[in-house]
Amino acid sequence: MVSWLLPFALLPKTFTSALFENFAQIAFPVFLIFLLVQLNFKPALVQDILPERRTLQIWGALIVLQFILFGWHALAYGDSDQTYGLIHGWFTFMQLIVVIWFAYTIQKIFIRDADSVFKFLASLIISLVVYLVVVIVPQFAVSFRLPFTGWTNFLAGLFERHWDSRAWYDAGSYVATQHRINGFEPEAPFLVMLLGLVFGPILVSIVQEPMKRMKNGRRLQKLVWVLIVVLSLVFLMARSTSGYLMVALLGLFTVLFAPRSTRKWLFITGAASLAVVISASSSCPQFMIFLRNGCLLNKERIIDWVEQLVCCRHLFTTRSSGLVSETRGILLSNSYQGGVKAILSTLIFIVRPLIRY
Repeated sequence: MVSWLLPFALLPKTFTSALFENFAQIAFPVFLIFLLVQLNFKPALVQDILPERRTLQIWGALIVLQFILFGWHALAYGDSDQTYGLIHGWFTFMQLIVVIWFAYTIQKIFIRDADSVFKFLASLIISLVVYLVVVIVPQFAVSFRLPFTGWTNFLAGLFERHWDSRAWYDAGSYVATQHRINGFEPEAPFLVMLLGLVFGPILVSIVQEPMKRMKNGRRLQKLVWVLIVVLSLVFLMARSTSGYLMVALLGLFTVLFAPRSTRKWLFITGAASLAVVISASSSCPQFMIFLRNGCLLNKERIIDWVEQLVCCRHLFTTRSSGLVSETRGILLSNSYQGGVKAILSTLIFIVRPLIRY
């Protein structure tokens, strides 16, 4: 059963609105059936999943504290469409505790020895490869307006999770409407969190492990390197702030935990890639059009980030206002043909007043 945990976990579609969202996803009843079957065959395992007294005390303290906070919020701000009500918010927090305990229970029951660990890791790699080939690659094509909409809409009708009262799915699926990769998640950042937090740490761990003595160890590491590169592209094509941050984190931890011989190769590759991007951005207008309009260098979004940063730092003095105006002029000026130059100039103007203050 351990090999089937991740494949079902990748299916987030809800089957009812009568339950809280986490309990209404396909994975929950499937995992619950797996769990009950296993406990039926091995009743002694029940003792392994019962929470300890100290754990229950921590849960109780968190529940009481959260109830007090929700009550204070209700008294201070009243009803709001942007926040949960007192009872609904409290039950939502309770559901989070139950979900965490349920996830712990699943891994405690099914991953108990080295054999189950290797089966789970093999399932993780296979599930990721299948998910990328069957789901993500067609969505990647649709994001570039290639004719794979029928396939992506078919899969979305079966497995995609949707938010209520949103127009993001009017063309049949999120990617067909928004032209952003989302997998089966309700929107792109959720896909980034899924792939980055579930698969990223395992892939980085495999890269830094010595695999010479393992059968097919070298081939596995080569496959993992390919998967890391593909995930980085997926994060970029998600066109979300979380995607850009996840690329940075994935690259940082890959370099930090890679073997010493590999770090040099990674540094050379990164420097060469940066040189290619700078060269292409300076000499190829079509490349810059793709970056600006496609996903990476949305100038208006960068301007918003600059203004939000300055606002959060309380720098809206005469000098900081000049900063925003100067930055906006740089980003919107046609005199800068290279987008990389614009970004570097923006960073200089951001850092300069912060250092002075």
